[in-house]
Amino acid sequence: MKVISQLLFALPSDRQYQIIFMERALTEVVASQTEVIRRKQTSASALSSAAMIAALEVHLNQVNAWLAGRGNIFVHRVKHADVISMPAVVADGVREFLNCPLDVEAMAAQVDTTLYRQRSVMS
Repeated sequence: MKVISQLLFALPSDRQYQIIFMERALTEVVASQTEVIRRKQTSASALSSAAMIAALEVHLNQVNAWLAGRGNIFVHRVKHADVISMPAVVADGVREFLNCPLDVEAMAAQVDTTLYRQRSVMS
């Protein structure tokens, strides 16, 4: 299931978890969120892009520190740019992490590069 990072803190501690953590350039995250707000024609956030990126960095630092302290959580980090540029390699890494038979070719075929609209030069 897909869960936003903010909700990870609510995971019950009496279970084990395998998390595939998607990492994306924060400039792309902010650009994507800004576009969603624009499309919904709601009032844009009063925060600048730089302020939103700074807040996301603080949040990710908190999440990473929290994850590092959990013995019941195993994390496989995946870079968003790698999913786009080498989906088969990333899919194989996910298969290996989960240690189960997965159709890597079918997984890689699901990547639709036309949906990658908020590109960062630095990603």
